[in-house]
Amino acid sequence: MLMPGRAASTSFQDSSDGASSPPAGRCSMENRRNIRVASCICFVGHNNDEISENRCFVNDSSLDVHFGSERNLLNYKYSKAMVWHDAGHQQESGGIMREITERENFFLVYNHQKPAWTPNFFEAYAPMGCSLLNNTGEYMKGGTDMFGVKWLCTEDTGWQPIPDPHFQLIDDITEWKNYIEFPDLDDMDWEGAAERDLARVNREEKVVACFGMEGNFNRLQSLMGTTDALIAMLEEPEAVAEFFEAHTKFKCETIKRIAKYYKPDIYVNGDDVASTSGTFFSKAMYDELIHPYEMMLGKTAVECGLIVEHHVCGKVETIIPDIIETGATIWQTGQIMNDLNGIEEKYGDRLLIHGGWDSTGPHNADNCTEDEVRAATRKALDDYAGNGHFMLFPIVLGDPVRPDIQKRRNWITEECKEYSSKLFA
Repeated sequence: MLMPGRAASTSFQDSSDGASSPPAGRCSMENRRNIRVASCICFVGHNNDEISENRCFVNDSSLDVHFGSERNLLNYKYSKAMVWHDAGHQQESGGIMREITERENFFLVYNHQKPAWTPNFFEAYAPMGCSLLNNTGEYMKGGTDMFGVKWLCTEDTGWQPIPDPHFQLIDDITEWKNYIEFPDLDDMDWEGAAERDLARVNREEKVVACFGMEGNFNRLQSLMGTTDALIAMLEEPEAVAEFFEAHTKFKCETIKRIAKYYKPDIYVNGDDVASTSGTFFSKAMYDELIHPYEMMLGKTAVECGLIVEHHVCGKVETIIPDIIETGATIWQTGQIMNDLNGIEEKYGDRLLIHGGWDSTGPHNADNCTEDEVRAATRKALDDYAGNGHFMLFPIVLGDPVRPDIQKRRNWITEECKEYSSKLFA
């Protein structure tokens, strides 16, 4: 079922004759019972007086259909990636043709329908953070965050923020209250920040994804360093749990305000707890110190009406059921050291994989060629996109303003759309 209030697109084909001409602006309840999902063309009608609660029944399963704030019955029957849009209240048939948006195509994939192409993070998403929450220092510069941690963001870090390895805020986790003061969220101008941060976001074209603050383990790493954080989890689990609970409650309050003022489609809840060979700690420690607080975060986001996308890199097959239990319906970054096809086969009815990029091959190097990048894009699509329930999450590290980085992103975007469009033609 589609998420209420979220833009969506689908198309239907009359199961009786498969006609390809526009129907009248309304269709009878009998015909609605007989339509079936076809592909990516739809008719958006405005005069749907007979539809109750904007719900259309297709093969005995219901679909809530929304286009932004407008709620319209989708009941048309084309087989190409176009939308037939009724141009006015007086117009009973006919209209104008337009290509479906990245946003609409995303919701086709999200709702297990045939997409026009495989969505790719660079194009489908409008990613953002909240400028009020200084989580990793200044964007693309680093510096000191809201808790006093120092961050680096340089060419050597791939322009990704990392905690300064020469700085440690806390030596003893049992003393964390002497160092950590959570900011007063009620003393912040959330309405003004949302207006500023969303100024260039096109909700009609893109899926708005708001990235949350550092996850509990990553925050502990930033405060103590990785080694001391892991030792603290082993030797002082009660103190770690106390800090994680306080940090989680603070994050839950940020989620409520983000949902109220930013109104994103997706809340990205991230905590990188794994390497390429597995999680940094035992499953028992994960169950005790990580999962309970992920449950709190996921529950809060779901209750706020948000899609939850869980970000975790590395080999995490052992915790996929736990990720799903949090309420997450998308997994980012879905890296290839995991059995992605096996995960899709087992959990695909509940979890959409957003990943599939090989981040180790020559197509990631500064001297890579266009052919290498395009070939890597096609390989990811061939390996994982076949059933349509997959999104590509390319990983291109480097200063985004560099022309060569821009070119690489453009090659991936072009190849993803062109190649996958043929797969679903």
